[in-house]
Amino acid sequence: MKIKSVIELLIAGLSGYFALYFYLNNEIIYAVLLAVTAFIFIGLFIKCLFRMSNPYDAELKKIFRTYDSILVEIEILPKLSDKKIVKTKYFKDMVNVQFEIRKPIYYLKTPISCTFVIMTEDTAYIYEVLASSFQNDNNEEENVKK
Repeated sequence: MKIKSVIELLIAGLSGYFALYFYLNNEIIYAVLLAVTAFIFIGLFIKCLFRMSNPYDAELKKIFRTYDSILVEIEILPKLSDKKIVKTKYFKDMVNVQFEIRKPIYYLKTPISCTFVIMTEDTAYIYEVLASSFQNDNNEEENVKK
């Protein structure tokens, strides 16, 4: 949990506590103001809890959580120059290939991309998740809103 969300929760709790204190002492105006403040900070806290840091990490987290039993992390991509390269459009296609040929899906994760590879004797199936592709999607959405 981020420090910002902890601070928001503390402010909301203190505002709620003081709102109750002022309400019990017949200071209704202060109680209402502090109650509104408490609800605003509770809303900010809840929003912060459900917000993903970025879409690239969220996509990878979903893939790793769902398919961790068939994924193998590697440090260096294997040599692919002597193999036929097949790039898949969806990760589900990689899972289907893995199911058919019963080979693990190797992956190399960097801050800007994550490459998934299944290798057979003569073919390499590749799926790549690029952080920049998610940034372009966000920019297009912002341009549409403007």
